Amino acid sequence: MAAEQIRSWMELFRPAGFREGLGVGLVTRDGRRVGLLGLNTDTPAYPSPAACNLVQILAPTIAYAVDPLRSLTVLARIVRGMTAATVLTMSGGTLPLPGLPTHPLLEANSAVLPAVVTHLGGTPDYAMFLAPYDRPPAEAGYVRITLFGCHGRPPRHLRAVVAVSAPGDLCGLIGTELEILGALVEGATAASIAVARGIPVGIVEGHLERVRIKLAVPDRITASLRAVREGLYVPTQMAAVTRS
Repeated sequence: MAAEQIRSWMELFRPAGFREGLGVGLVTRDGRRVGLLGLNTDTPAYPSPAACNLVQILAPTIAYAVDPLRSLTVLARIVRGMTAATVLTMSGGTLPLPGLPTHPLLEANSAVLPAVVTHLGGTPDYAMFLAPYDRPPAEAGYVRITLFGCHGRPPRHLRAVVAVSAPGDLCGLIGTELEILGALVEGATAASIAVARGIPVGIVEGHLERVRIKLAVPDRITASLRAVREGLYVPTQMAAVTRS
């Protein structure tokens, strides 16, 4: 195509003094396109063979350097015991991270991803919680979900890194207590928890007292704070899926 037919060339490149050029797609080793490497000249002559060869040699290295998923893979790897990870997109889909396995709980139709979305937007944009699961790396029927928000960082269509790992020490908390802690973290009271679960408030009070003792904290507020800090709770929306 002639330069005169390319609007961007005539409006930007030609006024800047460029007369010829070439472009090479930046493609990662696993076939993802991450950009375009351009070489422009200030003469009508085509770039020299040596310049073309240099661009061809540099393209894979530059693709690796600018690949946004590479830094997100490093972020996922800092999660202790991480066994799988993915990237949640702004549209609600997921993308695999280079060199890392994925997990059934990280698929687009999983109940985990809506729970992840509700945890995004904090300062820092980071959270942990437990998800029911009965296969490795689960222990006591749970895995730990860790998320790092990446909204606002280029590229703009990526929303969060989500990683799966073993749950770690649950401090002796059983399933019902982890679910009640999840409701407590979300601001529920003993009375509202009782109504939601269809059980007497006295039973909820008993669970909360056992939670306080197991976490070795003086009150429910501190129990909630520790649960958030250590990811020792099951979000209510996931608890509802488990009970349904």
